[in-house]
Amino acid sequence: MPLQATHLQCLCGAIHEPATLLSSHHQPSDTSTSTTILLPIPESVYRTTICHCNICRQTTGAVGAWFVPLKGRPSETSMANVSSYNATKDVTRYFCSTCGCNVFIFDGPTGHWIACAGIVETEDTKDNQAIETTQSSDVQKPGKNISNLQYHEWVDDVKDGGWAAFLTRLDNGRQVPFYKVSPHQSKEQLSLEELLAVQQRARTKTAILASSRGDRHQMRATCHCGGVDLRIDPPPIPDTHNHSHQNDTPTSEPPRYPAAICCCRSCRLSLGFALQPWTYVPPDRIRTASGELVAFGPDTKNNNQIEKMKHYQSSENVLRSFCTSCGATVFFQDANRMSVIDVSVGIIRSDGENGMVEEWLKWNRSGVSARDEVVEEELVNAWVIKE
Repeated sequence: MPLQATHLQCLCGAIHEPATLLSSHHQPSDTSTSTTILLPIPESVYRTTICHCNICRQTTGAVGAWFVPLKGRPSETSMANVSSYNATKDVTRYFCSTCGCNVFIFDGPTGHWIACAGIVETEDTKDNQAIETTQSSDVQKPGKNISNLQYHEWVDDVKDGGWAAFLTRLDNGRQVPFYKVSPHQSKEQLSLEELLAVQQRARTKTAILASSRGDRHQMRATCHCGGVDLRIDPPPIPDTHNHSHQNDTPTSEPPRYPAAICCCRSCRLSLGFALQPWTYVPPDRIRTASGELVAFGPDTKNNNQIEKMKHYQSSENVLRSFCTSCGATVFFQDANRMSVIDVSVGIIRSDGENGMVEEWLKWNRSGVSARDEVVEEELVNAWVIKE
């Protein structure tokens, strides 16, 4: 069912705006595109576009960013609690100074304000159920969704097609366009066949990159401003001499770190988007650019090892880390499972300029974490592989 917005907020609550700040204009930014058919959708769902540009990924930690329009500038109370970052001279990005949640963007030339779609909080209502069951057949019937994806843009920034190559067919077989850049700049698109061909060529190259990787070759994780600049050692090679299962089949595939999507409310409200991409890395593999092991554990909050990294304790055992300069989500650590640290995938720099970094990461698409907290079912359904 479509979800009714109640308010906008970050994880710590320092940013809090009423739903009335959301604009009723649901159009994506480009309404003149002849190939985009805008189907009727319920009033509580917002037409959005997913941006795959390097800036959006590296300033947030997400693998794709989508936004909802605002009527105007957020309140002074909220704006007093944000930090700003200008990746370009015309666009200012805002994130919560306390918990790091990406919240707003202001476009100087147009004067438009938008909000990261993940900060929209909702509640299920009887009216929403009525919309789903009584709408006519030419109206899309979304599941539990805040947004309705209209197209992908800046796909050219990711040489493997990025996340767009995994979100090719949405609910009811719906397919959306894939623009190489912004449709404001060029109407040039990739067809589905071209996009999948791009992905396949990139996978061929990443297989070569992975197989030629040396023991000293490190994965680089760096936010947009460079304030957090990390090096991650290669995954440990599995022990092939002491198999616990007689039928284990040895593989020549280079080891990769596991990666997956979390949809829990806490991750959504600390990232600013409803699908948080994590890769899971043992702490003894994570280093600063100078080669020093990054300190994790009880003393993390009091450690100034990385000057631009701040930590927010979202619960008794959980610490979340972000860049204080550009706002990128960096780490999640849980005191109850310190054997792995979650690293936000959007800041990982691929050797082949790939958005999904498959030369280093092995994605789990069998499901998502916190499935019962999903607020973007259409995107999750497209991501998860059906058995």
